[in-house]
Amino acid sequence: MRRKEDRSLLIRIGVAGFCAGNIMLISFALYGGMFHGIATEFRNLFHWASLVIALPAVLWCARLFYRSAWGAVRAGTTHMDIPISLGILTGSAWGIYSTVTGRGEVYFDSVTLLIFLLLAGRWVQRSQQRKAADASELLYSLAPTSARLVVDGQVQETPLEAILPGATVEVRAGDSVPVDGVVLEGSSSLNVSLLSGESRPGVVEPGGRVFAGTETLSSRLVVEVTGTGEDTRVGRLMQLVEEAGRRKAPVIRLADRISGWFVSAVLMLAAVTALAWWWIDPELAVE
Repeated sequence: MRRKEDRSLLIRIGVAGFCAGNIMLISFALYGGMFHGIATEFRNLFHWASLVIALPAVLWCARLFYRSAWGAVRAGTTHMDIPISLGILTGSAWGIYSTVTGRGEVYFDSVTLLIFLLLAGRWVQRSQQRKAADASELLYSLAPTSARLVVDGQVQETPLEAILPGATVEVRAGDSVPVDGVVLEGSSSLNVSLLSGESRPGVVEPGGRVFAGTETLSSRLVVEVTGTGEDTRVGRLMQLVEEAGRRKAPVIRLADRISGWFVSAVLMLAAVTALAWWWIDPELAVE
């Protein structure tokens, strides 16, 4: 599902970039015509060509913003995608009107470039969020989900949830330690880089403490369990990571609080400006 979503967004970015790039080439000729003159039939041809090329970006690529804006309207809230959608649709509608009537300005270059940049920004944002989520999920996967429980000299694979403090587990060379505990038998080199960041392995002997998520490197250990799951050091570390992922930074909380008022103020000012200019000169109201 993630690959499907990424592919869909990348296709939208590609189509929007194609539309924006080609319309910018056409606009270069139109801008040159503003200063040096251009025949009316060529100007109209370039306007209609820009309109045709812009339609895929406006009608399909920007649907992400339309859906988000419509959802906010239905929920009775304000969202940044509302003014974005209004800007895209208004600029496109006015460009169509100017193209059909043969007078006024067209904004297809600005509209399509805006769509392309917004989609690219959304891709970057999604990528960064997924990297953070993947890192958190990887941390969860580093601790084993089962352990070799020693009962009356017999070793049996047991889910970690069924192991209680005071039990005895076996950790073989190359295994990740599944629990926090105290070494009863054996000595081994231990890779503790997950918890401490120390790249050089340390040596643990009977009476020494081991922690879940570390890795035995050289020989077998028998460990008395003192903590499992969320009660281990790595479990508490994962809880802190999860809590930090849910908690927003103060600047983000401030932005969330003022964004609704900001969007409402922008929409209100735009409406007042449009009404005032409609009374002064309707031809300039939309612009």
